[in-house]
Amino acid sequence: MIREVKREEIPDCVSLIKKAFLTVADEFGFTEENAPRFTAFATNMESFLEQSSLLPSSYSVVLWFPSSYRTAN
Repeated sequence: MIREVKREEIPDCVSLIKKAFLTVADEFGFTEENAPRFTAFATNMESFLEQSSLLPSSYSVVLWFPSSYRTAN
């Protein structure tokens, strides 16, 4: 499913992005110490909100959430 993300869902989005990129970090041996700007470590609420606020008002933040995704994972 693809749809516009609501502001109250941003913490879930940040969690999903971090979790997805952590698999890559683990595979390649990236850590917060040796790759602090890697997406898994650099994504947080503040950066996500800042980046989305830079988009023109005609744009929306859209993420795909698999139907099986649960934030408690």
